[in-house]
Amino acid sequence: MAIALSRWIGIDGCHAVFSRAKSEAEAKHAALRGVSLQMRAAQYVEGVGASVEQYGDDATAEGIETMLVGVSELLGRLVGADMARNLIEQSLPDSTQDEPAEKTRSAEA
Repeated sequence: MAIALSRWIGIDGCHAVFSRAKSEAEAKHAALRGVSLQMRAAQYVEGVGASVEQYGDDATAEGIETMLVGVSELLGRLVGADMARNLIEQSLPDSTQDEPAEKTRSAEA
């Protein structure tokens, strides 16, 4: 998701949003302390396996979910809720890339 999202808001912008969301989520979820974000690396998120080993599946998943909610909220503050939703939808692996969400939705109807 981060790589695809960076096409829309740039690598630095994407990393800034994810880093801030991770930092905020980390305050409530210790499982994120060992997770790192690697800007310009093939694998953007590292340390999830070690986090699962140390904190368990549920705690790690909750931390990552909180971080992703934070990404959504931060994007919403930057570009508006509708645009943030469109950017995130277009950045998901199973979405139709490069098509506006309205066009994709109308095609599905």
